[in-house]
Formats: sequence, C-alpha cells, structure tokens
Amino acid sequence: MVGGLAVPRYFFNLNDGGKIIPDLEGTALPDHDSARAHAVQVVRELARNREQETKSWRLAVRDEQGTSCFEVLFASVDDMISQLPTAMRVLVEKTSASHSFR
Repeated sequence: MVGGLAVPRYFFNLNDGGKIIPDLEGTALPDHDSARAHAVQVVRELARNREQETKSWRLAVRDEQGTSCFEVLFASVDDMISQLPTAMRVLVEKTSASHSFR
C-alpha cells in the first residue's frame, strides 16, 4: 500500500517453450505501463549472453486475479531485431512466436 492506496501486484511467468516457470511472489507496481517496463527489463536480463537460446521464450504477465495483461516475446526486445525494418521485424517476431508453446 502506498499513500493509503493499494498497489497492484503483477506476476511474471516465464514460458521457455518446454515449461512454464511461475512467479509465485509477484511484484507490486503502480500500473500496466510500469509492469511492461519491468517485464522488458526482466527479459533483457534473462536473455543476456544467451540470446539465441531465448528467442522463442515469452514472459506472460498476469494481474492478481490471474487475468492475462500482456506477453513480452524475448525476440521483440532483441536489439538486433529492433533495428530491422518494421515488416521484417514483425516477420521475425511472428516466426519466433510460432515456435513457442503456450
């Protein structure tokens, strides 16, 4: 609770294509934008030095009720991919997403 207001808790569940590793504790963040920024930071940290291995991984973000908020595909935050022309970047992201299990 911050200033008398309840702060939402978000859960960042890792899907590596073979299994889902749940976030059992979650992280208190003020809003969806903060949760997305945190998710991107987590993805970058997990992918560091093993980008090839993690390209098809996803981080699925849920709220306290278990409702899906969004997913961050690891390939979407890859610096090399983000520099591609939009059409090519979208194609790479879709291809990576199709190789991931839900």
